[in-house]
Amino acid sequence: MTDENFMLRVPRDESGRREVLASKPPLWEHLYFACALRIEMQKHEAKWRDYHFGYSMNFINQYTASEFKAQAIYQMKRIEGIASRLPMVISEEAQQEGFGKPGEPGDPVLMDHIANRFASTYSQILDWADDLRAFQVADRTGQAREMLVRTVDQPIQACREFVDDFSSAIEAAIARRSGGDMSDIELSIPVTFTLDSDVIPEFLRLIDLAISEGE
Repeated sequence: MTDENFMLRVPRDESGRREVLASKPPLWEHLYFACALRIEMQKHEAKWRDYHFGYSMNFINQYTASEFKAQAIYQMKRIEGIASRLPMVISEEAQQEGFGKPGEPGDPVLMDHIANRFASTYSQILDWADDLRAFQVADRTGQAREMLVRTVDQPIQACREFVDDFSSAIEAAIARRSGGDMSDIELSIPVTFTLDSDVIPEFLRLIDLAISEGE
């Protein structure tokens, strides 16, 4: 906190979140939301590390290549439903309702809800990748399985980048405001979430090859 009561950095823990709410520095709503996002996302960091290093701590019985191909059809429908929620939970309309209309205070309960639902959906995408990797399969089928996991690379990375970009944007806005720039603050962080369908042909090639090899 500076003498002018500005909080120049987004807090990253519960004590910081409470401080924002208690002191309500300039642009506190955006600070609070950025902090809530970081706290909620951090809860799932161990899952992200498992995903990043390419393994699962779970175990599902051995599947043949044909069985896994049939399972993949269900899993793709499942991830499409999960990923489709991301644009809704983090929509500009939802954020603006949490921040409050101009001249009105924000709603920290709603901001907590949005941050929680965003991070929970991110966690479900990580769970989906983990579930795929939990299937015990032979080598060629495993190559196909990893190709299928890659469909969620972009949404996972986009979630993480959105949180970082939002924090950076609010910190930059506060720095301008603390320097005397009193112009309106418009924080709109563009983000898209896209399942990578381009990997499906390679998945099909690999899984069909595995089937032909008798896996």
